[in-house]
Amino acid sequence: MFLQVEYQTLRRLEMHSDYILFTVRTFLHPLRDIERLPRAATNLATQIRLASPMSFGTYKGLDDPRVLERLLAYLDRVNG
Repeated sequence: MFLQVEYQTLRRLEMHSDYILFTVRTFLHPLRDIERLPRAATNLATQIRLASPMSFGTYKGLDDPRVLERLLAYLDRVNG
């Protein structure tokens, strides 16, 4: 399983100050990399718990209770 993280920015262009540039940079990491960041695992578990009842949970593939249960158990274990 992988974790996709997006870094989004808004920047006003210097030469044309009426314009704003929106950028997205996407990173893809193996989920096990989160073991080095227990607080991130806690935050991710919290966000998943908030999102899963909504349509966003379905969009992200979190509508399968077996997957959701195993993922949350893993993230909770990481936080220890």
